[in-house]
Amino acid sequence: MYHAATLRMWFSMAKERCKIRSQLFDSLSFSPQALLMIRPWSDIVATFGQKRALGDEAFRSAIAGIEQVATLISEGPLRHSLFGWTSMHDLCVQQTDTAPGSGPYLRVSPLPSGLVDFRYIDTAIADRQWHRSVAANAAPAQFGTFLDQLRWIPRITPATNEGTT
Repeated sequence: MYHAATLRMWFSMAKERCKIRSQLFDSLSFSPQALLMIRPWSDIVATFGQKRALGDEAFRSAIAGIEQVATLISEGPLRHSLFGWTSMHDLCVQQTDTAPGSGPYLRVSPLPSGLVDFRYIDTAIADRQWHRSVAANAAPAQFGTFLDQLRWIPRITPATNEGTT
């Protein structure tokens, strides 16, 4: 058996280590935004390419629609004007190169029905957020409509990936 003084010493040392770990953990800032980061568009396109194997046919179709939106951004002039990240199966897009979610952003989500959901997160009140759900093959056109309606940048036509006036 261990001597009582030895046990007290071990307990005291373990308690001190826990206290130090707790102080270290408390000094770090862990917000959901801190765990996300703006990523290069080519990486985002590759991520959605990998996700095309998930779920049933309808869900895969919705993922492919989101991949088309990411590709539209990645392969054109938008790659220098918009900043994005992924969150689970969602594509998130914002105008500024700041911490993800620190300001308004567009969230593009695949739905189990095969539709693609567009939601502009500019308020915490869901009923006040701009919102549209479209067929997967209409996702690039809806993205262009969103850009036009909110006047983020000049309208981009999906067929040519060029700006129009």
